[in-house]
Amino acid sequence: MELRQLRCFIEAAETLHFGKAAQHMEILPAVLGRQIQTLEEEMRAALFRRSTRSVALTDAGKTLLPLARKLIAQADEMVETMRHHAKKQGRIIRIGAIDSASMGLIPALINDLHQLHPDIEVALVEGKSTRLLPKLIAGSIDLAVIRPPARNDPRVVMEPLLEERPVLAVPAHHPLATAESVAMADLAGVPMILPGRRARPHSHDLTVKLFEVAGVALSVAQEAEEKHTILRLVSAGIGAAIVQRWSAKGGHEDVVFRQLTDVEEIALLPLSAAWLRAVPDVLRDQVIDTLREKLADYRASC
Repeated sequence: MELRQLRCFIEAAETLHFGKAAQHMEILPAVLGRQIQTLEEEMRAALFRRSTRSVALTDAGKTLLPLARKLIAQADEMVETMRHHAKKQGRIIRIGAIDSASMGLIPALINDLHQLHPDIEVALVEGKSTRLLPKLIAGSIDLAVIRPPARNDPRVVMEPLLEERPVLAVPAHHPLATAESVAMADLAGVPMILPGRRARPHSHDLTVKLFEVAGVALSVAQEAEEKHTILRLVSAGIGAAIVQRWSAKGGHEDVVFRQLTDVEEIALLPLSAAWLRAVPDVLRDQVIDTLREKLADYRASC
């Protein structure tokens, strides 16, 4: 029996929906199903009654659920205790950040930390908001700089930091590359690289909304999840893309970034700092204090 199997069982037992449970754990439904099947084989008991319409716990499943929760809680407590012990031995803060923040805000923050707290070492974990938030809750990172979710987990403090401005990324040979700025009306008929909504809901919805508000038809040439992939597609001449201003700091070959006009009222993407509410951490609090102290400078740069 593995802890991963128990975590899959608990998630499925709490949602009574294998698809939703798999989504919450960011795994495929088939993988979750195999984990639970392996657990059932080891327990020699069916844990769920499944039909085409519903999922329910069996008596064995109802018996196992509180025991599994207790075991997982003990395992998590053990890990947290050892992590706390390790952190006492050094001054390392684990910060998770989305890609645009890792290009703009995080380098400035690290520089300020070196000035104010030269003994603090930053371990940076880059990822999407949807992946960093579970890492934060699981204790894999101490602080996250992410897009705030539609619904915040009550265990997490979500403090707004700033709002990022978008820019247009176009191939260097594109006619719009010679313009000082670009209006949304200029993008009529321009093939666009659209961020995938599942991985980048904020960026996807922003692009769609900008076109809708401007009354311009959105012509999608390609969808892509990763920011570097989006910019590589732009570099290859596949289309243009609306990205955050900090993305322009990446030095992308054959890509030109231009300011978007007439979008100020709707084109800002929120960025927040997130941390666990009930977990005391002096080192993390020092980093948060630095964020607050230098926030005006970070806002000016985005």
